Amino acid sequence: MDRWYENFYPATMQHDGLTLTAELGLPYVDFTPDSVTLDAAGRMTRHPGGIPVHLSVAANYPAFLTWLTQALQLDQR
Repeated sequence: MDRWYENFYPATMQHDGLTLTAELGLPYVDFTPDSVTLDAAGRMTRHPGGIPVHLSVAANYPAFLTWLTQALQLDQR
């Protein structure tokens, strides 16, 4: 977090940590395969002929918050 604040942006949002867990392969975000397209404004829409992606469809917030709390407390010790 310190490196993020120093190099990119001086704050964070709760979804930043959740996104990190997804990239780390931790079990807090559920994904499903789907296909999407982007319109001229950059809005994503599901489309059967679109680009195949893995979309997040759910998050286990209680488990994530337990993980985040424990991770942040480790840094405090």
